[in-house]
Amino acid sequence: MTVGVLVLRVGITDSRSLKDTRSVLLRLFGRIRRAFNVSMSEVGDRDIRDRAVIAVTSVNSDKTYLNATLLTVKHEVEMTADVVLSDFTIEFL
Repeated sequence: MTVGVLVLRVGITDSRSLKDTRSVLLRLFGRIRRAFNVSMSEVGDRDIRDRAVIAVTSVNSDKTYLNATLLTVKHEVEMTADVVLSDFTIEFL
């Protein structure tokens, strides 16, 4: 069994308040959770209105499949209109 953790550092465009940021993140989380069956949470920069640190986790017995899933999630985040990906890391436990 392998646990994969994807950490994304993102900027939120056109965000004027924390409420705007959370709204964008909640829509993103819902869409990705439904499509990929992963867990997501905002884990850093929670008090900054125009950026966030997001953690995505998943468990699988096949590390290659897990890596592909996490990279696909990263690509989906990159394609989101209100979000700009600035950095990411993937770690396997």
